[in-house]
Amino acid sequence: MNPIEERWHALFEEIVRDLVRRAQEGDTYALRELKKLEQCINAAVDEVSKISSRDGNKKHAFGTVILRKGITKIEHEAFRDCNQLEKVILPKSVTEIGEYAFFWL
Repeated sequence: MNPIEERWHALFEEIVRDLVRRAQEGDTYALRELKKLEQCINAAVDEVSKISSRDGNKKHAFGTVILRKGITKIEHEAFRDCNQLEKVILPKSVTEIGEYAFFWL
């Protein structure tokens, strides 16, 4: 990831954390914005049918990743070095998992 991408990534994380905090405190505007963001992400993810190691830098992924219905393939080393992940939930549509797809274990 180049420095500009790193900065955008950090800024996005900061914005999402702030929205989550505000929504938990009862801010209805923040909750609506989080729902819009979730819809945008879901729409983008629904277009994906496979996960590749070349699909961006996933080293910053943490917690639980839920792969959307329709993903059929997780390619070789797709989640390599994503050592902050605790859980990956696969849809029933996944029919192929490449070698070392989850290499941080």
